[in-house]
Amino acid sequence: NVFGDIGSHTYTGTETDNSYPREEKFMIFAVEHEGNLVSWDDAEATEFNKDAIAYNSSLDAWAPIRDGGGFYYWPDNKKLSFAAMSPAELGVDGATVDYKSTGLEIKNFVVADNPAVQYDVLYSERSANKTAADMVDNGASYYGGIPIYFKHALTSIHFSLKTDATETVTLTSIVLRNANNKGTFNENYNENYDENNEDDVLRAPQWTIAEDATKKEYTSFTGSVNFPINAQYVSALAASDGTDDDDVSHPLLLMPQTLGNDVVVDVTYTVGGTSKTRTVQLNEYPKNDPKRQPITKWEVGTKY
Repeated sequence: NVFGDIGSHTYTGTETDNSYPREEKFMIFAVEHEGNLVSWDDAEATEFNKDAIAYNSSLDAWAPIRDGGGFYYWPDNKKLSFAAMSPAELGVDGATVDYKSTGLEIKNFVVADNPAVQYDVLYSERSANKTAADMVDNGASYYGGIPIYFKHALTSIHFSLKTDATETVTLTSIVLRNANNKGTFNENYNENYDENNEDDVLRAPQWTIAEDATKKEYTSFTGSVNFPINAQYVSALAASDGTDDDDVSHPLLLMPQTLGNDVVVDVTYTVGGTSKTRTVQLNEYPKNDPKRQPITKWEVGTKY
């Protein structure tokens, strides 16, 4: 199950702790050029540009998927530059993907209605100006590979609850309502970035909400979980890991956006035999707490 946040993965027969799951595939972008890369748009796309990359157990390495297998070879007297996006299948739901001088662009991405099938959208840093001589020879019949450093493009939402009730509180649902579900991602990469200029920014990733976006509701938890009396910030996700098979919980992977007054969380619970719903307007929470500022927008690659 590769849905949800990308985390650490360990596999039988290896001591390697992988931060990217072997069950997943990512898309590679690659161009070749003489000398160092000046502009991605002016370089020549390689034969494997926009190929899917998957873990190859026989190689114990990540490699492009090709009909009939085979390899790609380093070009003579040229350098290669790479970037990547995950998952490779992102475009099958109507989104379109492109990579250019300003980095990754994903048009018309739609967040899945069901949190169980929402997935982490990743984009990578550029791995530029590589040659065969730069690669570490691992003693096998292939080179050590290109380093790919992924970044998260979405917002991850998690819930925990606190109670000071003197009776047992039974949580029954957590529903987030009125979040926009569709938009376009731009990495906004700066090819002229100057690390010596303190005002320069290498990338400024952002989402633009689509005009035909729909305000959706997402159920993060449904079930029946008893919280201990005077519980201090018990995670709804952890609490649902009990024996009750009817308990279903998911973190939410949603589109970064400015939070309107209508973006709320409904927490439904019973206490003293009475069912109640607490509605929290997210952009004004927490109220009356001088030590904490309300969150008025969800940022790219941030967990809340």
